[in-house]
Amino acid sequence: METISALFFELANVDRLEILAQLKKEPLKLTNISKTLELTVQETSRHLQRLSEANLLTKMVDGTYHLTNHGENILSLLPAFEFLIEHQQYFITHRINHIPRDLLSRIGDLNGCKLLDNPVNAFQYVNTIIEDAKDYISFVADQVPSGSIPLIEAAVKRGVIMQFLMPEELGRPNIPDSYLPHYNADDQKRLNLGRTKSIDFVGTISESAAVVGFPTSDGRMDYSAFYAESEIALKWCRDLFLHYWNQIEPTHPVDQ
Repeated sequence: METISALFFELANVDRLEILAQLKKEPLKLTNISKTLELTVQETSRHLQRLSEANLLTKMVDGTYHLTNHGENILSLLPAFEFLIEHQQYFITHRINHIPRDLLSRIGDLNGCKLLDNPVNAFQYVNTIIEDAKDYISFVADQVPSGSIPLIEAAVKRGVIMQFLMPEELGRPNIPDSYLPHYNADDQKRLNLGRTKSIDFVGTISESAAVVGFPTSDGRMDYSAFYAESEIALKWCRDLFLHYWNQIEPTHPVDQ
């Protein structure tokens, strides 16, 4: 812990963090760093010395400073801390320690995602994702999204592949038969249903957007969630879904 404490002490300075961020973009000389960050040459030199002693950067023969491999590795882990700190109020009451470790270490891929802390607002985003989807929708929920059924039916009929991951004990939605969707044989081929013992997150993921939310400390789903659009965030959401999807044997609803 002493070694980690020493590293965190060096990273606790905003100027030193900014120096690392600048060097991630390109190698720079002391005077360039000083001008870019509007620091004195003496201040910049002192920061560079500390970062060099921490093995985060090194000075080349031409006078430019480069990140070391160790510095690159450390810098790549910082986005996870940024994301968790930015949304610390959410993560005080919601848990993610149950998701796969490799995905937890990549949680910083969600940087820039919008927190939807109002469930009604979150469902509106979900419906928009369903309406706009062109290729596929991967859906994870602990209940049937009865309010989205007409939109799901329309998506399937325009050729969108649907993947539903739901609890084993979840039964038929308590809605009138007239409200249930009607699919032909071709439509049924695009419907895939997977059952699992527990739902560890909720999500609606398409090729262009996603909404993902995590359980509260007592295991409930309150449907506050994060909205993602960036390529890196969408890949994270998709990888999370596939982790659970690949553990089950999906069927077409007509086969049940």
